[in-house]
Amino acid sequence: MNKKFLSVVVFGALLASSAGTFTSCKDYDDDIDAVNGRIDELAKSLSDLQAKVGSFVKSVTYDPATGKLTVVDGENNSVSYTIGQNLPTYSISVDKEGKISLLKDGEVVSSGTITFPDAPTTPTIPDAFDPSKLTVDAATGKVMYDGKETGVTIPGDGVLSIEDKKNAEGVVIGYTIKYKDQAVTFALNDVLTLKGLVFKSDLFVDGIEAIEYPYLDYTYKAGSTAATTQWEDEQAEKVLCKVITDSKEWNYTGGTGAQYNPIEYINYHLNPSSAKVSKEDLSFVSRDVEVISSRASVALPEVADMKPADEGILPVGLRAIGKDIKQGGEGSILALQAIVKAKSDAQADTTVTSDYALLYASKVTPQAIAFNDATLAAEDCQESANPDELFKTVEGAITHAPTLTVAYNSSIDLKELLTIHYNREGQPEATKNDGTHKVWAYGDEAKYGLKYDFAFIQYTSGQNVTSDSKYADANTIKEGVLTPRIVNSDGETLNEQGVSSVGKRPLVRVRVTDADGRVVLAGFIKIEIAKQVNDIVTDIFNKGTHNFGCDEADAILTWSEISYQLLEKAAVQSKDEFDALYEFDVDDSGVAKQFAKSADGKTFVPAAIAQVIGVVKEKADETGTTNTVLHWTLTNEEQSDIYEMAGHTATIYVRYVSKLNTTSHAPIYMPLKITVAKPQGTVVTKLTNYWYNDGDVAKDGQNTRLNVPYPKDNGNTNDYIVDLNQVWEKGMPTFTPPANFASYTDVIFANQNGAAGGYKYYFDADQNVLTVDGTRYTLSVENATAPCITGGSYKATAQNMIDHALKVDAGVFTNTKLYANGTVIATIDQNTGKITYENNDISKKLLNAYSHSAAKHFAKIGICAYSPCGIAMSLTNNTYNAYFLRPIDAVGTDGGEFVDAHANGSTLDIAKLFNFQDWRNVKFVDGTDYSNSWLYAFYGLNKVEVKIGAATTTLSGGKLGETLLSSKTDKIELTQIDKDGNAVTSATLNLSSYNTEASGTQATYDAIVAAMGKIKYVNNGNNVQTFELRIPVEFTYTWGTVKTTVDCTVKSTMGN
Repeated sequence: MNKKFLSVVVFGALLASSAGTFTSCKDYDDDIDAVNGRIDELAKSLSDLQAKVGSFVKSVTYDPATGKLTVVDGENNSVSYTIGQNLPTYSISVDKEGKISLLKDGEVVSSGTITFPDAPTTPTIPDAFDPSKLTVDAATGKVMYDGKETGVTIPGDGVLSIEDKKNAEGVVIGYTIKYKDQAVTFALNDVLTLKGLVFKSDLFVDGIEAIEYPYLDYTYKAGSTAATTQWEDEQAEKVLCKVITDSKEWNYTGGTGAQYNPIEYINYHLNPSSAKVSKEDLSFVSRDVEVISSRASVALPEVADMKPADEGILPVGLRAIGKDIKQGGEGSILALQAIVKAKSDAQADTTVTSDYALLYASKVTPQAIAFNDATLAAEDCQESANPDELFKTVEGAITHAPTLTVAYNSSIDLKELLTIHYNREGQPEATKNDGTHKVWAYGDEAKYGLKYDFAFIQYTSGQNVTSDSKYADANTIKEGVLTPRIVNSDGETLNEQGVSSVGKRPLVRVRVTDADGRVVLAGFIKIEIAKQVNDIVTDIFNKGTHNFGCDEADAILTWSEISYQLLEKAAVQSKDEFDALYEFDVDDSGVAKQFAKSADGKTFVPAAIAQVIGVVKEKADETGTTNTVLHWTLTNEEQSDIYEMAGHTATIYVRYVSKLNTTSHAPIYMPLKITVAKPQGTVVTKLTNYWYNDGDVAKDGQNTRLNVPYPKDNGNTNDYIVDLNQVWEKGMPTFTPPANFASYTDVIFANQNGAAGGYKYYFDADQNVLTVDGTRYTLSVENATAPCITGGSYKATAQNMIDHALKVDAGVFTNTKLYANGTVIATIDQNTGKITYENNDISKKLLNAYSHSAAKHFAKIGICAYSPCGIAMSLTNNTYNAYFLRPIDAVGTDGGEFVDAHANGSTLDIAKLFNFQDWRNVKFVDGTDYSNSWLYAFYGLNKVEVKIGAATTTLSGGKLGETLLSSKTDKIELTQIDKDGNAVTSATLNLSSYNTEASGTQATYDAIVAAMGKIKYVNNGNNVQTFELRIPVEFTYTWGTVKTTVDCTVKSTMGN
C-alpha cells in the first residue's frame, strides 16, 4: 500500500492565483515506513525541540532539495531533521465553474467542487475566487474553501507546515511549526534585541565627537508703500512702464529676526545590526557642560523622526533649539537612549545608551532667489561661479531685458529654473560645510520650513491699457508655471492661447516664505512671450563635394535654393515679408557669425575660433536680380582641415535673426555642409628593362642601379653622376592624377622642380644601415617629415599625403643630401633629377664593400608630384631603392701554384691571379681576348698591394681565412716584387697611356702584367708536403680600393 506525505510551506502564500503549487514526497514503496517514522518522531518531539532551542531562534527553514528542517537558535546552534527529498509536485487548479482538482506531477489525483458563497451567478476567475480562503485541515488533509469541504483530499497521514508570523509592517517576527495536532512557536526577539548604540561621527571638535546641527537664522520683511511706481524699460526706444499692483505686494523693506529648527538626521550603528528599534522607544539625554555640570541642556534636543535602518545604520531625526546650543567655552552634549522591552512580565525593561557627542551649531541664512542656469542673465551673484540671481526689485526687472522667453503656444515651469542661495556659518568655528552663497536646489528649502510662492505684478507698457501680465494664466502661475494667454476687448484674460500675446512681457513675483507665511526672500522675473523660443533649424544645405586645390572653394546658395525653407520656418508668405522680419546675422565686417551645437546638443552657441570654418557672406546676385545669395568660401588650408574631419565633411551653422527683437522671433539656423575630396595617383611608367628585383632579373621590378659612366677613349670615372629620369618612359615619371582636380594635372606635373607645380626627386626619410669592416654605417637625411599647411608635421606616406596637405618646399621633400655617419655620400640636383655619388673616404669604403652583382649599398629615392601652391599629391609606388654599383670587381683565379724549393724561389704574376670585370660584366681579359685590357687604364688602376702579413694557410691543420701563415712558421717567406725582382710593399701604376680602345692588345696586357709585379714564395726550412695559401691583395683605382684574395697551392718540395 502506498502512503503519501505532504509538506506545505506557507500554504496560503503559495496559492496566490487560480492554481497553486506545493511540494510533497514521491511515492515510496520500500522505505515509506522509515520516512513516516521520522515524521512521527518529529511530531512527538516538537515540544522537545522547543525545550532544546528555547522560545527564541534566528531562523526556521525547510530545504526541499535536501529534505532537511533546520532550526537555528540565538547562539547560532542548529538542530536538523531529515524528512525527505525529491518530493513530487502537487498543484491545485480551480476553473470558473468552481471545479477544483488536485494534480500530482500534472495528473489529476483528486477533484471536487467549490461552492462560492453568495455568488448570484457563476463566478469568473480571479474575481470571485479568493485563494486566501483555501486551507487544509491538518488532521484530515482535506482541502477547504471558506471553511467548507471541496471534495479534494491531500494524500498522507498528516500535514507538516511552517508558517511565518509577521507584524503589522509585514516583517517576520517568528515561526510556527505544525504537525497534526502538535505545534510550536518560535519568536525572533532574541535575535532582534538591541544590545548597543554607537554614534557615527563625521565631525570632531577639539578631538571630541560632534554633531553639526544647522538651524535657520533669517529675517522676514514687510510690504511698504513705494515712492516710485513707474520706470522706462531697456529697449532702444524707451517705453514707460507703470506698475498697477499695490506696492505693498512687491516693495519689501525692514527685517525682523527669527529662527527655524529643522530635523537633522544622525546615524547610529546598531548592535546587532539586525536589531529592531521603534521611534517610540528612543529619546535623547542631554546636558550643558563646562567642566562638570548636571544641568539639562537648554537646546532641548528631541527625537523628531526615525528612518528604517540600512545595513545596521539607523538614521535618527534630531531637532534642537539651534540658537541655544552652547558655544565659546561651554557645550551641549547628548546621547541617544533606547528602551528595550522585556520578553515577559517577569523581566524588567532595559535601557541602551549610546556614547555622548557634542552638539555643534551652524547658522544658515537665506540670501537670494537665483537661477540654476548660467546662461540666464539677471542680477550678478557675488560668487562668480554661481548663476545670476533674480532681480530683487520690480525696478530692476523692468529696466533690464527679459530674462526668459516662452513661446505663445507653450508654457514654462519656473520651478525647474530656481534655486536659493544661502550662507552657512559654523558656531563659533567654521566646518567643511560652511560657505557663502551656497545653493539649495528647488525643494531643499522645505527642510527649513520655507516654501516658494508665485504671483504676477500687473503693469502697463506705453499707451497700452491692459497689463502685460494679463497675457498669462493667473491660476497656473500659483504652481510656478507661466502659461501665455490672450485677452478680450475688455482686457480680461481668456483661457486660450494665440499669437496676439507675442511681444508681451509678464512680470512674475517669486517669494520664499516661512512656516507662518512671512516673506523671507523676494525676486522678480520679466518674461517675454515669443512666437517661437526653441531654435528654428532648417534642413541641411548640402553643397556636395569640392575637389581640393590651390584656389578657394566657393559654395553658393541662391535665394531660390533656400527660400522655401526660410519662408516655411519663419511662417511667412513672401520674401518681402521675410526681409521685413529677418536679417542675416553678421559681424561688423559683414562676415556671417558662425554657431555650433552646445555641449548638450539642445541649443546653439557662438562657434569657438577653432570651430569657425571658412567665410560666409551675403552678396547681391551676380545676375543682377533682386535675389541675394550666400557665398561660403574656403581657403585650401580650410579645405585640408575639412578633409581631416570625419567623413571629410564639415557642417557649420549660420543664422537669420529678427530685425525687430531677437526674443520675439526666434533665430533661424541654417546648417551648411560640404565634403572635400583629395586626389591620389601612382608613379608610372617604368622602362621595365631598367628595373630589377631581388633575383637580379631584368623586369618590371622594384629597384634601379646606379653606375659610373661607360668606357670611352681617354675617358674616366671621376664623376659618378646618374640621371634618375632615365628609368621612365619618355625620360620622366608620370602620375595618373584623377580627373577634375584643376591643381593636379599631367600638364602641371610635367615640370621638373617647377615653380608652379611639377615633380621632383628627394632622399626618403627611411634609409639603409650597413656594417663594413666591423663599423656600422647609418645612412640618414636631414628631414624625416614634411610640414602640413594647417600645422603639424608628418612622414611622407601615401596615407599622410592624402590625409594632410604636406608642403613640398620644406621638410622631407627637400632632402637632397644623403649622409653616412654624418658625411655626405650622395646628392640630388632637384632641377635636373641627377644624383651624384660623392668622392670621399666613407663613400668609397661603402661603394667597394660589395661586388656589383651582390650590391647592398643603396639609397631610397622618393618622388613627389605637387600642385602650383606647393602641396604634394598622394602617390603610391613613389619610393624605390637605387643601388650604387661598384665600378670594377677583381676575383681570384683558380690554379695559381708555387713550387717548393724552386731555384731562386717560386713566383706568380699578380695580374694573372685575378679576373677583372666592370659593372657591365665585361672582362678585362677573357682567355686570349685582350681587346678590353685597356679598361685597366680607363678605371684608373693605380696601385697594387699584397697584404703579406694577412696570408692564411692550411699548413699543419690550419684553415684558410683564419690561420695566419706567420702563426705556423717563420721559414716560409712571401714577398711582393716588381718587374725587376726587387721586393716592394706595393706597386704603383701609371696606365694612362693605354686608355684607348685601340690599346686593347696582348702587348698592353703584358705591360700591365709586368707593371703589377709578382708574388714570390721561398721556403728556408725543411721539405714540405702540398698545402694551400690564401693571399689578400688590394687594388686601388679611381673609386677607392677593391679588397680581394687569391687561393694558391704550394706543391710539395721538388723531388719529394
